[in-house]
Parts: sequence; C-alpha cells; structure tokens
Amino acid sequence: MKRIHVYCLGLLCLLSGTVSAQVPPAQVPHRRHKPKPTYYLDSKETWRYAVFPYDRDRDKLIFARSSKPTTILPSDYRKIEALVAGRVDVYNKSGFSTITEPEKYYKQLIAVVNTKGEKEVWVHCCCQVMKDDWKTQLINVKDGGICYFDVKLNLTYGTVLSFATNGPG
Repeated sequence: MKRIHVYCLGLLCLLSGTVSAQVPPAQVPHRRHKPKPTYYLDSKETWRYAVFPYDRDRDKLIFARSSKPTTILPSDYRKIEALVAGRVDVYNKSGFSTITEPEKYYKQLIAVVNTKGEKEVWVHCCCQVMKDDWKTQLINVKDGGICYFDVKLNLTYGTVLSFATNGPG
C-alpha cells in the first residue's frame, strides 16, 4: 500500500510539474522587439543632424533587406552636404519650386552598407522642426512641399540614388 502511495505521489508531482511548466500559446505574453535607440550628434558642425541606426523592419522601403548598419564618419558630413546641395541645384533648375539654403535644413540620417560593400545614406531634410523629438523619432510629414525632402546617396561613389520632395499640401 505504501508503494502505491509513493507511486501516486511521484506521478502527481511529475504531472503537476509538467502542467505548470506549460503555458497555452494564447497566454504567452507577446514580446515586442524593442527598437534600437537613436542618437543625436551634438557638436558645432553637426547640431542639425540626427543619426538613426538602420532598422530592417522600419527601413524596408528605403534599403534592401540585406543591407547592414554602419556609422557615419566625420568626413561623411561634408560629402553628404555637397551631394545634397548639388541635387538641390538640379531640382531648382527644373522650375518646379526653389529650395533655398539646404545647408540650414535639419537632417535625419540612416546609413547602411549594401551587399556590394558600398555605403548608402538616406537623408530626410526638414526646413523646420516643431519639437526636439526630431532628434529621437523619424519625422513623417504628409505634404509640406519643399520644406521636406528626401535624398538617398551612395557615398562610396558620390552619387545621388533618389530625390523626392513632399507634396504641396
């Protein structure tokens, strides 16, 4: 009789341990992928720049999914400004509108290395910002005209891959 109680007790412990360790899928808390923090460069030369790390899900419409995050070097800022200014000159000659002083725009940047090992940078340019959250959150504005424009650059070859202004609103 003692033997049966020991077996039953052992079986009960075994079953209770197994049951309590399993959680039905509906009750498992959903774990969200925490976005990587953005960082803001605060120096005399770069105070109008906010650099965001590449996020494969967020940036899937900008870069190929096989892209890898990279950093922006101090020498890259001069290249970025020169390429943006050159592309703005081409835009201004088109006669649609005129973007003035693109060097004074606030710029949000995302940099990657593509599968060919080339550095690409997406630059979101804003003529004005309402709050300091532009340093930590990508600005998504509908319309706004030439106050907002995007440029995608290949820094390795010094070329402009794409350029677009927002609609006039």
